[in-house]
Amino acid sequence: LELEGLLKNSKVSPDESCLAAHERCSDCESGVYWIETDSMASPQEMYCDMESNGGGWTLVGVALVDYAGDTGWNDDDGMNLALSYSLDDHWHQTATIINDLLGSGESITHVACFDSNNDFERFWYGTGTYSWEAVSGATNSSDTYGGGGTGYSTVWASHHYGLVSGNNEYVTVITSHSGNHWACGGLYGAGGEGYTGRGGDSNFRMWVR
Repeated sequence: LELEGLLKNSKVSPDESCLAAHERCSDCESGVYWIETDSMASPQEMYCDMESNGGGWTLVGVALVDYAGDTGWNDDDGMNLALSYSLDDHWHQTATIINDLLGSGESITHVACFDSNNDFERFWYGTGTYSWEAVSGATNSSDTYGGGGTGYSTVWASHHYGLVSGNNEYVTVITSHSGNHWACGGLYGAGGEGYTGRGGDSNFRMWVR
């Protein structure tokens, strides 16, 4: 990710989230912003999507299949945090900071699978306390921003951590599976296996607002 020239605000005057930055400047462009949530000791550079699905989305993780199974994905303390502004590297934010962002915003989570066997897109509404190492909850999930489209169950099994959308091997999206895995689709995904623990090809970016 090329950062030079992308910073959109200042370290001495950070926003508390990308949603706050969007509300401050509705025509601001997507890019890297200084963000400081309640639990941060100092501001961090984070990537904001200011254009898609109403704008104001904070990037909180990127899952890359090349690193599936490596220690760290099932860790609430975060992973590869030096890369926490990157669209293209493997990392995820701490659960504490994710929950800060959800609590100060609209409690919506968005996952966009890319370069995967199944390029699913999912939204979760009413996201509760998020965890990479335990089952998390949400009020509902759909494949369309705004709550329309096809709805999916947000509950499946106790080893499906993070958020779940869809409780079958055809349509599921799982942000954190035991064993440091995840899934964009399952065994019977239309494009092929999506669970990385069985060799499925799944990559995604995760955003909150």
